[in-house]
Amino acid sequence: EPLRIVLFLLITISLIFAPAIADAIGAPAPEPIAGYWIGGAGSLALLARERDNRTRKLLRLEREGIVADLNLSLVKNVLVGGQQTISVRSLRNEKRLIAVCGVAKDLEKLEMLEFAPLQRRLEAARTIVVPIPTDQSMRRYGTSYAQASDLEEWRRVFQTLLTADQAWGSNFQFDQQNKAAFFVLGLNGRSVASGQGFPRLLELLGSRLPPIDPIQPQPQNIEFAPQAAFYSALKSGNIESMNALFGREDDAEVSAIIANGGRLDPWTSQLGPQSRPSELIIGDADLTIFDDVAITTAIEQNGLDPFQTLLATQRWTRVGEGEDDWRLFSHATVPFTPSAMAAALLRCDHRGCVLLVNQQQITR
Repeated sequence: EPLRIVLFLLITISLIFAPAIADAIGAPAPEPIAGYWIGGAGSLALLARERDNRTRKLLRLEREGIVADLNLSLVKNVLVGGQQTISVRSLRNEKRLIAVCGVAKDLEKLEMLEFAPLQRRLEAARTIVVPIPTDQSMRRYGTSYAQASDLEEWRRVFQTLLTADQAWGSNFQFDQQNKAAFFVLGLNGRSVASGQGFPRLLELLGSRLPPIDPIQPQPQNIEFAPQAAFYSALKSGNIESMNALFGREDDAEVSAIIANGGRLDPWTSQLGPQSRPSELIIGDADLTIFDDVAITTAIEQNGLDPFQTLLATQRWTRVGEGEDDWRLFSHATVPFTPSAMAAALLRCDHRGCVLLVNQQQITR
């Protein structure tokens, strides 16, 4: 890149000042002059582009260095307790990092509904989550959250990033509506994702934060009966059982994809003889319940392709007092394989499933 800048600079000078250079060395005047000037203008435009790219990269490196000097506190031992203060720089080659800046009550809700249910998947991806509340201190830090050692310093750095230019990504601007933003650092300490609003954790795990080591799910008896019934209907193609599991509420994200031109495949199509995953292996299932909402997750593996593992989540809503009185609100699946970047996310509700193509910026 520096070499291209120098070359375009020399070409620009040579073309624009070609008549003067020719006169100085006693050479014939270049013809046609207009062609030289047009070529010089084109070279100047390329020079400006390369210079802007170089400036953005240098700014990005500078800001990544500033973030690397921030400190956070980690629990030394879950049983014994105690905290260890480390710098973000010391995480390189050991851990990834998600930093989320927003209102405290929203961060607490985010922890309950997204980060806590996917905590074991975050551990598989060696990822630490640091919440940065903008209004007050957090009332509680969930087990999936690390704590910023100097909250004011983290806020100041976030504010600098949010009010600067777009070097961290075209969408990394302060969102006045959601009042939230995030960035993600990879194992090498470099920024791999950023955006307005709160991160879509499932998509991040599939596209930017895949597991470090291979996952081999072992078939198991799923303890949460509604989740077991869902997979039984999915593998057998029982459309009546599937319809009975779902509630009638539309998933807003499925509706948004349809409104933007996405194709909805109904469950009758998904569960057809040629479409249903009859050889699917389900393992490593877990359950998280908060009031009237339950989040279940599982690792899926196609028996026909043992090297491809998927991360699936289901969101349930309580409709009664019985243990099995739950209705499925949404189901989502994303590839979750080491060193593989997911190309798409499958999201479903009672109407059927849509395919969401992965984008570089993953924001809500």
